[in-house]
Amino acid sequence: TSGGITITNGTVNLTSNLSKGISSKYGLITIAGGTTNITSADDAVRAKNYNVQVTGGTLNVNKCDGDGIRAGNTAIIAAGTVKIDNCYGDGIQAENIEITGGDLNIATYYEFAATNFYSSNWSGKTNSITESGSTKTETINYDTGSHKALKAGTKAKTCSYNQITDSS
Repeated sequence: TSGGITITNGTVNLTSNLSKGISSKYGLITIAGGTTNITSADDAVRAKNYNVQVTGGTLNVNKCDGDGIRAGNTAIIAAGTVKIDNCYGDGIQAENIEITGGDLNIATYYEFAATNFYSSNWSGKTNSITESGSTKTETINYDTGSHKALKAGTKAKTCSYNQITDSS
Protein backbone atom coordinates (compact mmCIF):
# COMPACT_ATOMS: atom_id res chain seq x y z
CA THR A 1 0.00 0.00 0.00
CA SER A 2 1.05 3.63 -0.37
CA GLY A 3 -0.46 4.71 2.99
CA GLY A 4 -0.50 3.49 6.54
CA ILE A 5 -2.08 0.26 7.81
CA THR A 6 -3.80 -0.17 11.19
CA ILE A 7 -5.29 -3.37 12.62
CA THR A 8 -7.46 -2.75 15.69
CA ASN A 9 -9.55 -5.90 16.21
CA GLY A 10 -10.73 -9.21 14.81
CA THR A 11 -8.64 -12.02 13.39
CA VAL A 12 -6.53 -11.45 10.28
CA ASN A 13 -4.95 -14.50 8.60
CA LEU A 14 -2.45 -13.71 5.84
CA THR A 15 -0.51 -16.16 3.68
CA SER A 16 1.77 -14.74 1.01
CA ASN A 17 3.55 -17.30 -1.17
CA LEU A 18 5.32 -14.74 -3.37
CA SER A 19 5.91 -11.56 -1.38
CA LYS A 20 5.59 -9.72 1.93
CA GLY A 21 2.71 -10.33 4.34
CA ILE A 22 1.89 -6.71 5.32
CA SER A 23 3.79 -4.00 3.48
CA SER A 24 3.64 -0.20 3.40
CA LYS A 25 6.05 1.93 1.43
CA TYR A 26 4.79 5.34 2.58
CA GLY A 27 3.12 4.90 5.96
CA LEU A 28 3.10 3.59 9.49
CA ILE A 29 1.99 0.01 10.24
CA THR A 30 0.18 -0.37 13.59
CA ILE A 31 -1.12 -3.51 15.23
CA ALA A 32 -3.29 -2.24 18.08
CA GLY A 33 -5.65 -5.13 18.74
CA GLY A 34 -7.06 -8.42 17.53
CA THR A 35 -4.97 -11.32 16.31
CA THR A 36 -2.86 -11.16 13.16
CA ASN A 37 -1.39 -14.43 11.81
CA ILE A 38 1.16 -14.22 8.98
CA THR A 39 3.00 -16.75 6.82
CA SER A 40 5.19 -15.02 4.25
CA ALA A 41 7.66 -15.83 1.47
CA ASP A 42 9.50 -12.58 2.31
CA ASP A 43 9.32 -10.09 5.21
CA ALA A 44 6.19 -10.68 7.30
CA VAL A 45 5.61 -7.00 8.27
CA ARG A 46 7.50 -4.22 6.47
CA ALA A 47 7.23 -0.44 6.53
CA LYS A 48 9.93 0.60 4.09
CA ASN A 49 10.31 4.25 5.15
CA TYR A 50 8.33 4.35 8.40
CA ASN A 51 7.73 2.74 11.78
CA VAL A 52 6.13 -0.56 12.64
CA GLN A 53 4.44 -0.53 16.03
CA VAL A 54 2.63 -3.10 18.15
CA THR A 55 0.55 -1.33 20.78
CA GLY A 56 -1.85 -4.17 21.59
CA GLY A 57 -3.30 -7.41 20.31
CA THR A 58 -1.30 -10.38 19.07
CA LEU A 59 1.06 -10.65 16.11
CA ASN A 60 1.96 -14.23 15.18
CA VAL A 61 4.55 -14.64 12.43
CA ASN A 62 4.29 -18.38 11.83
CA LYS A 63 6.92 -18.52 9.07
CA CYS A 64 8.79 -15.96 7.01
CA ASP A 65 11.64 -16.30 4.54
CA GLY A 66 12.70 -12.68 5.18
CA ASP A 67 12.54 -10.62 8.38
CA GLY A 68 9.68 -10.97 10.86
CA ILE A 69 9.32 -7.20 11.32
CA ARG A 70 11.32 -4.77 9.21
CA ALA A 71 10.96 -1.03 9.75
CA GLY A 72 12.77 1.65 7.78
CA ASN A 73 12.82 3.82 10.88
CA THR A 74 11.75 2.41 14.28
CA ALA A 75 10.18 -0.87 15.39
CA ILE A 76 8.16 -0.22 18.54
CA ILE A 77 6.80 -2.94 20.82
CA ALA A 78 4.76 -1.15 23.50
CA ALA A 79 2.11 -3.74 24.47
CA GLY A 80 0.48 -6.92 23.25
CA THR A 81 2.15 -10.15 22.18
CA VAL A 82 4.65 -10.62 19.36
CA LYS A 83 5.61 -14.18 18.43
CA ILE A 84 7.98 -14.65 15.49
CA ASP A 85 8.79 -18.29 14.71
CA ASN A 86 10.39 -20.19 11.86
CA CYS A 87 11.99 -16.95 10.63
CA TYR A 88 14.84 -17.27 8.12
CA GLY A 89 15.89 -13.59 8.29
CA ASP A 90 16.17 -11.33 11.33
CA GLY A 91 13.34 -11.40 13.88
CA ILE A 92 13.10 -7.59 14.07
CA GLN A 93 15.27 -5.32 11.91
CA ALA A 94 15.07 -1.51 12.06
CA GLU A 95 17.24 1.57 12.41
CA ASN A 96 15.97 1.77 16.02
CA ILE A 97 14.17 -0.78 18.18
CA GLU A 98 12.11 0.33 21.19
CA ILE A 99 10.65 -2.30 23.52
CA THR A 100 8.71 -0.71 26.37
CA GLY A 101 6.13 -3.41 27.12
CA GLY A 102 4.36 -6.48 25.84
CA ASP A 103 5.51 -10.07 25.43
CA LEU A 104 8.13 -10.93 22.81
CA ASN A 105 9.18 -14.40 21.63
CA ILE A 106 11.49 -14.70 18.59
CA ALA A 107 13.03 -17.78 16.97
CA THR A 108 15.21 -17.40 13.86
CA TYR A 109 16.65 -20.30 11.89
CA TYR A 110 19.52 -21.00 9.54
CA GLU A 111 19.89 -24.45 8.04
CA PHE A 112 23.70 -24.15 7.69
CA ALA A 113 24.42 -22.83 11.22
CA ALA A 114 27.26 -25.29 11.92
CA THR A 115 28.95 -24.88 8.50
CA ASN A 116 32.42 -23.36 8.15
CA PHE A 117 32.11 -21.24 5.01
CA TYR A 118 35.86 -20.60 4.97
CA SER A 119 36.84 -24.21 4.41
CA SER A 120 33.91 -25.39 2.30
CA ASN A 121 33.11 -24.79 -1.34
CA TRP A 122 29.44 -23.84 -1.80
CA SER A 123 28.21 -23.80 -5.39
CA GLY A 124 31.71 -22.94 -6.60
CA LYS A 125 32.10 -20.13 -4.05
CA THR A 126 34.35 -19.85 -1.03
CA ASN A 127 34.89 -17.17 1.59
CA SER A 128 38.40 -16.21 2.63
CA ILE A 129 40.39 -14.21 5.14
CA THR A 130 43.87 -13.03 4.20
CA GLU A 131 46.38 -11.23 6.38
CA SER A 132 49.14 -8.82 5.40
CA GLY A 133 50.95 -7.15 8.27
CA SER A 134 48.36 -5.62 10.58
CA THR A 135 45.59 -5.72 7.96
CA LYS A 136 43.12 -8.57 7.54
CA THR A 137 40.89 -8.73 4.48
CA GLU A 138 37.73 -10.79 4.43
CA THR A 139 36.22 -11.75 1.08
CA ILE A 140 32.63 -12.96 1.13
CA ASN A 141 31.58 -14.88 -1.98
CA TYR A 142 28.83 -16.85 -0.28
CA ASP A 143 26.26 -14.82 1.66
CA THR A 144 25.43 -16.63 4.88
CA GLY A 145 22.57 -14.22 5.59
CA SER A 146 21.55 -12.61 8.84
CA HIS A 147 19.56 -14.44 11.49
CA LYS A 148 19.56 -12.22 14.57
CA ALA A 149 16.56 -11.94 16.88
CA LEU A 150 16.95 -8.13 17.15
CA LYS A 151 19.02 -6.08 14.70
CA ALA A 152 19.25 -2.28 14.88
CA GLY A 153 21.19 0.02 12.58
CA THR A 154 21.82 0.19 8.89
CA LYS A 155 23.77 -2.00 6.54
CA ALA A 156 24.84 1.10 4.61
CA LYS A 157 27.97 1.67 6.68
CA THR A 158 31.59 0.92 5.98
CA CYS A 159 33.84 -0.39 8.71
CA SER A 160 37.61 -0.33 8.54
CA TYR A 161 39.79 -2.28 10.93
CA ASN A 162 43.47 -1.51 11.30
CA GLN A 163 44.15 -4.55 13.44
CA ILE A 164 42.06 -7.40 14.71
CA THR A 165 42.95 -10.62 16.45
CA ASP A 166 41.92 -14.15 15.52
CA SER A 167 39.44 -14.20 18.41
CA SER A 168 37.62 -11.05 17.21
